[in-house]
This record gives sequence, structure tokens and C-alpha cells, in this order.
Amino acid sequence: MSGPQYDIVFEGKLIGDTTLEAARNSLQARLGLDDDTISRLFAGHRVIVKRGVDEPTAIRYQEVFRRAGARVGISPVVGVDRDPQKALAPPPAGSTSARDEDIERSLNGESGGLQLAPPGALLEEIIDSSPAQFPDTSGLSLVPGPDWTLEDCDRPPLPLPIPDISYLELEPIPEQKAREESS
Repeated sequence: MSGPQYDIVFEGKLIGDTTLEAARNSLQARLGLDDDTISRLFAGHRVIVKRGVDEPTAIRYQEVFRRAGARVGISPVVGVDRDPQKALAPPPAGSTSARDEDIERSLNGESGGLQLAPPGALLEEIIDSSPAQFPDTSGLSLVPGPDWTLEDCDRPPLPLPIPDISYLELEPIPEQKAREESS
């Protein structure tokens, strides 16, 4: 994607006298969101709806939110951390993903099943198709020798400090005192 990029940011602000319920219902219908996703969107904190879009897409998002009675912010992306080789290479002409098509349909008013990912979720699922590996760990041991218990793995207790008792004196037992006096 060439040119400046923008993040679409929603902070839960509404336009004019739009009610929260009306804005929620309108956005849910326009973007095809489920109840949990729309609740996360209106949770009362800053939510980045979409990252790194071009200006026309950002304006379309802004218009969809405006029609629903909600105010969305568009902030320019500064210092994008991307692979320089990929950033210099233009995308192949006419290449679009199914997700891009879903976004286009939802921005044009069609419900394409577009949903917001939960905060911190991976946006693309990584599929590991390599065969499972089971390395031989029979030669590994935590302690030497075959005769051990879990107590061997426990940390040694901390030594208790010996108190200074040099100032204490012992008194003789009364029976010994009487014997000492009689002798």
C-alpha cells in the first residue's frame, strides 16, 4: 500500500443527541458485528478499529460511523515498522483478499460478516502443518542417580540465626541450693 496510512480509532463518543443504544444497534447492523464484539467496541476505552488503511478507506469508515451517530477518529500512522523490501514492492495489480472484500461490502452497507477481533488477538491464524515431533528425553535427569524423591528437588531451608544469649545466667535449682548450703 503506497501513500500515507491511517489508524481508525473509536473512543465511544457519540454525535449530537444520538443515544448509545441507537449507535450500537446501527453499527452492529452496518458492520455485521455480534453482541460481544459490539460490547467491546463500546466498552468505554480507546479501540483501534482498523490499522494502516489508506485515506479513502479511512474516510469510508468515518462515514459509516457518522451515519450510525458515532464519532471515529483517523490518526496518521507515523514510523511504520515494516520490512523495507516489502514496503518498496507494490502489491500485485488486482490482488484482494477475502477479508478486504468483506470490509468493502460492510463499508458499502452490505453485511459481509465483518467482526472486530478482541484486543490483543492475532489477526491471522497461523496454521502449523508440520508433523508432530516427539524428541527422546529419556537421557535427561534433574538429579543424579536413580534413587531420588521430589523432596530432593526442594530448596534447602534457610538457616535460622542463632540468638545472642551471652547475657543470660542460670539460677541453681532450689534443692541444689539447699544441699550446697548444708555441705
